[in-house]
Amino acid sequence: MLASAGAALVLLWGASSWLPVDTPFSSDTGVRFLQVRELQAQAGIEFALRYHGRELDPGLRFVPWYYAFSDVGGRLLLHIPPWLPLAGVALEAVLGRGALWLAPILGSLLAALALAAWGARAGLRRPTLLFWFALLGSPLLFYSFVFWDHSWAAAWAAVACALLASTGSRARAGQALLAGAALGWATAQRPECLPFGLALGLAWTSLHWRSFRVLGLVVLGASLCFGMSCLINFGICGHPLGMGVAPHLVGYGQRRVIAEVAPSSAPVPTPAKVKNRVRVIGQLLFGEESFDRRRLFWLLMLAGLSCLLCARGRLRAACLALGTTLCVGAWGWLVYRAWGSEPVGLLSSVPLLPLVFWPLRKGVAPAALEGRRLAGRCVLLFLALMLTFWPAFGGFQWSSRYLLPATPLLLWLAWQQLDVWWKPGGRLLRVCAPLLLCLGVVLHTGLGFRHLLVQKREVAEYKRVIAGWSERVVITDRLFLPSFMTSLQGKDFFYFDDPAQREQLLQILQTAGETQVVVLEEGASFQPVHVRLR
Repeated sequence: MLASAGAALVLLWGASSWLPVDTPFSSDTGVRFLQVRELQAQAGIEFALRYHGRELDPGLRFVPWYYAFSDVGGRLLLHIPPWLPLAGVALEAVLGRGALWLAPILGSLLAALALAAWGARAGLRRPTLLFWFALLGSPLLFYSFVFWDHSWAAAWAAVACALLASTGSRARAGQALLAGAALGWATAQRPECLPFGLALGLAWTSLHWRSFRVLGLVVLGASLCFGMSCLINFGICGHPLGMGVAPHLVGYGQRRVIAEVAPSSAPVPTPAKVKNRVRVIGQLLFGEESFDRRRLFWLLMLAGLSCLLCARGRLRAACLALGTTLCVGAWGWLVYRAWGSEPVGLLSSVPLLPLVFWPLRKGVAPAALEGRRLAGRCVLLFLALMLTFWPAFGGFQWSSRYLLPATPLLLWLAWQQLDVWWKPGGRLLRVCAPLLLCLGVVLHTGLGFRHLLVQKREVAEYKRVIAGWSERVVITDRLFLPSFMTSLQGKDFFYFDDPAQREQLLQILQTAGETQVVVLEEGASFQPVHVRLR
């Protein structure tokens, strides 16, 4: 409790003292901030957005929220799960304005606490150090300071796995129901949590499929909790999967089509499908720049992991030493080269990952071995599902955000190896492990926080400039700009696709009585054109 309280103070101090207030990190975080303000304006019971141009634009051609919304029976609903905006509204109702930024911090704290409690229950040493490393040396730190639901997805993934790991064949009914409820709730958090929940459920079932009583109770708890989330989603948007999943999975609602990102209707040849799948896999694991600026990092990393996987027979010790050394060198090079840019992909953001590939030594406690089997199988199944079916990599964010639910499990697996090998006789690891720990803290606490600070200050400067314009109406073909400005008061944004739409929009605004507007076009180096309509 003392560790969690101290971490909360550190994170809150960092967020409030250094980062600009009410400034989104990305367009996705901007629309979540918008949802909170819309809920507050409508007494917290209506998720539909109030579009300021509804009368001028009945066809919804100029809505400024890129392709993040759908028209559902005349209601404009964002493609986001409802849980984080609801938490933000509740926090601000209790603690005052600005408290919504506490929500992602609480998510990361919960994930770290779940890992520490799981480690202590499994008999691992230094669970408090694991708690601090999960907060300061993993992608959880970065997602603590952005109003996004990724930290909550990772948190409930860690809680569900920790509870299921302690739910064996002889578990009591209440324990099994609680573990199942955590599994069901974790599955409902975000779209990528659906395959994670499936992977975790299958992994646990593969270990305890003969325990029909416990298995039935876990399934009952998961069904009840997931069913409750479906009822809430149905009440909000009319579909049980909610707006975070239904528009993408089943095409629910009338989605906006943007010319520059509209998918082609022509059939895709099989070689092109395979090439696209390989590209997405590379982006999820390595990032799009995997063999460009960071070529040396990936060559060292792949060589190191190959040595760890091939550690057999007489060369086992030499392969482990060489593989770990190469991985440490790879992350050292990444930290050296990453100044000013983000590490994209799963492998570039978890410096303890090589430890997962070390062979497990004898003498592991049964509880730790059971947790290792569960976490290992879950991660493998989850990655297999995501790398096979997931359509996108999530953009140039910190780490691989769609694979973030696997990060706490990878940290726990690595820490278990660290606990086993960090003893007399494990000389190599006693040297390399502190280096990996330090690299993780430097990467996320130093470079990660700096990247976030630079990005938010840049957005804050754009907000300052736009706020200084005397015109109320801003029209732009910058697809994501209005979503970065959702906290800006007194400005109405409209989006146009091309010059023809721009002229139509100007004519509509002139007919509606507007006398002055600002036109801000792509490629204009943020140089606005102030237009007088009369």
